[in-house]
Amino acid sequence: MTKFLQSWNDTSTKKAIQDFVAAITDEGGPSYVPPAERIAVFDNDGTLWCEKPMYIQLDLILRKLAAQAEGDPSLRSKQPWQAAWEKDFDWLGGVIVKHYQGDDSELQVLLAGTLSLSEGHAVEQVEAAARHFVENERHPTLGLAYRECIYQPMLELLRYLEANGFTNYIVSGGGRDFMRGFAQDLYGIPRERVIGSTVAYLYVESDGGGEIVQRAELDVIDDG
Repeated sequence: MTKFLQSWNDTSTKKAIQDFVAAITDEGGPSYVPPAERIAVFDNDGTLWCEKPMYIQLDLILRKLAAQAEGDPSLRSKQPWQAAWEKDFDWLGGVIVKHYQGDDSELQVLLAGTLSLSEGHAVEQVEAAARHFVENERHPTLGLAYRECIYQPMLELLRYLEANGFTNYIVSGGGRDFMRGFAQDLYGIPRERVIGSTVAYLYVESDGGGEIVQRAELDVIDDG
């Protein structure tokens, strides 16, 4: 196993991981777990890639809001477009502070603007936009493409666990369709193993001629 975890320092953390995996995979040991039951679950922001100075998905959202305000001056005096247009990060940060204090009045304003960005977009469009953003845009302070802002030691941990029979998942508060746009490419985790938050969906099924045969409203789905 010397080819794994090469970026990790030889600390108690690395040893604990290796000891845990050794115990789980020791068929004669008391802690043995069959491969089919070996599940490893990872958060995304701050775990697999950076979350400072802001969530990467938030950067995408703010750029889209600012672009809308660029095209429609009437939005520049309406939140959250105003904050995105003016780069008023104090207002945006204040929304989260108030949320943790139990006041969601401005959070609802922010969410309403955010939801409008994906209105009428197919899931495939959302995933493609996320993939394009991560591939082409750069981190505001590091200057790196966002796809380069992943943690090498964590990639090594994913591969180490896979080599020992684990199935890796992402379970995050981040947008499910956003993460599914790049999870396979960046982390080697297929889209069906990405669990995250999402919003209201309209499910439409049509026949070959374009006639709608089934239509259903799906309310907000919260991953908990």
